[in-house]
Amino acid sequence: MSLANLHRRRDNTRNDIQRCETQVASLQEKVDDLRRIHRDMKDAKSDMQQFQRGMRGFAGERYPLWNGDLYTEYQQFLLGNNQDNLRTVVNQVDRNMAIVNNQRTAYENEIFRQQGILGNLRATLNSILTAIRNWID
Repeated sequence: MSLANLHRRRDNTRNDIQRCETQVASLQEKVDDLRRIHRDMKDAKSDMQQFQRGMRGFAGERYPLWNGDLYTEYQQFLLGNNQDNLRTVVNQVDRNMAIVNNQRTAYENEIFRQQGILGNLRATLNSILTAIRNWID
């Protein structure tokens, strides 16, 4: 092999490495964005669940000076459709959190696969951990 061929191969290899590094950086930005979105969704879900518990607790209280039709209507308002609507929203947030989690995992796995056989193992473990996180969240 001539020296010119070796230089050409080296330059091609450097270009390939640079291309991979650029791709990994782009994927890492997406991973970071999705991680932030997931965290925000998880916080919102927690706030909604806390609000829901507060509504149930307040509706279950008895007030000696507050009774009659107005109190009954208020209890029904707190415990009726609003609880169902809030539960529906929480379930939708859950589904979207799983979608965000899965997409983040796909990007992370793509990064890991650039790292050879150990990267492939990391990608497999990452997928398993994401499935567990989706069940827990």
